[in-house]
Amino acid sequence: MNQVDAFSRAYLGDNEICADAINFLCFNGKQIVMANDLSDDDTRVTQTLLEQDLEHFKARETYRDLLKRLCVKRHGLTRYAIFGIENQTRQDSFMTLRSLEYSVQSIRKMLEAKTLPWAEGLPPGKVPPVVTIVVYWSPKPWTAPRDFQDYMHFPYEALRELVPKYRLNLIEPCHLTEESTACFRTSLGTMLNYARLLDDDAALAKFIAREPFFARMSARELALARALGNFPVDTFTQKNTDNAKEDENMDSTVKTYNFRKGFETLMDRLAARTREEVSAKCKAEERRDNVARLARQMRQAGLTGESGISLLMKTFDLTREQAVAMLAG
Repeated sequence: MNQVDAFSRAYLGDNEICADAINFLCFNGKQIVMANDLSDDDTRVTQTLLEQDLEHFKARETYRDLLKRLCVKRHGLTRYAIFGIENQTRQDSFMTLRSLEYSVQSIRKMLEAKTLPWAEGLPPGKVPPVVTIVVYWSPKPWTAPRDFQDYMHFPYEALRELVPKYRLNLIEPCHLTEESTACFRTSLGTMLNYARLLDDDAALAKFIAREPFFARMSARELALARALGNFPVDTFTQKNTDNAKEDENMDSTVKTYNFRKGFETLMDRLAARTREEVSAKCKAEERRDNVARLARQMRQAGLTGESGISLLMKTFDLTREQAVAMLAG
């Protein structure tokens, strides 16, 4: 398991965050599912594999990222469901098939159990619905198959109607905006926006600088942001706490973020990238374009003070007057 898998599992394992993801994808942000409606379920999945001689079978246990039971008791009614959460950081052409397989295994396990103590009152032979949600922690669009039919070439359109689609339920940051994530009630919206901007240093720096969330990140949020990448990890200090166990469990540790230093760290990366593009043989016009581009990005991000002037002077060997003029536009 890589770091992103581990930290995203710990982050989404929080019932508040998990409920937020469910409400966003399933109910258009309406607060239908609450944190106390969710409880952990067994994430083990048993797969039956066929040996090469086609006669012998063996079972292999794998584990889902997260599996939550939903039990909503309100207004004299009780509703049940199962939600699986899978984290992805890269394309997986088999994700739709895996999602289908996980759902089938969960349904089969419940049917074979015959009774579900946690879901009383269901009609005989019926089980709660199983919904798998895939959270794709990447700024790139998902191009892998999104439903069962995407794997197939149909020689006759009439056959398409006989094959179930089974759609992949995907939360995809690249299609989100800061406005569309306003319906989130937890930090999930901010974390998804962070993932959306991972490939744009200037936009990410501006986002971090103006978002108060980054000044009060929990340890789990910090760990996930660092694992996703492009985060100024050297700008965090840990507050003292009287409970060492809290630090160890990463539940209530609070990190203090130095906005200015973190912002300058990201801009230094941008400046370093620009320096690499400016060779000794670069024409004066190309050099002016690079200086103007960096100065424009710094103005947009609000870095126009002494630190911005020093950065321009150091990067392009400008005089102070030249750097001030460039930042002034």
